[in-house]
Amino acid sequence: MKAEKAEKIEPLLVDSKIAASICGVGLTLWKELTVTGRNPKPIQLNSKILWSTHQLELWAFNGCPSRDSAEWIQILEREHKRKCGEKWA
Repeated sequence: MKAEKAEKIEPLLVDSKIAASICGVGLTLWKELTVTGRNPKPIQLNSKILWSTHQLELWAFNGCPSRDSAEWIQILEREHKRKCGEKWA
């Protein structure tokens, strides 16, 4: 009987080292971007600081806007409407 290969599960949340790697920058620059608000807002789960891989992808494909910029907020609103079909409050 042939053993089936386990399906690879892509993470939805990643730590700073992996987030930096996904975005093609070093960890030092990633930490600077985080402190200065120039990357997506991380999520804190207990003592872990994590980033949404979906938001990292959106951020990179849209020119890496600062997290508090009107441009980034509009991108997140559009994406939410696209996924949920509802107005984002």
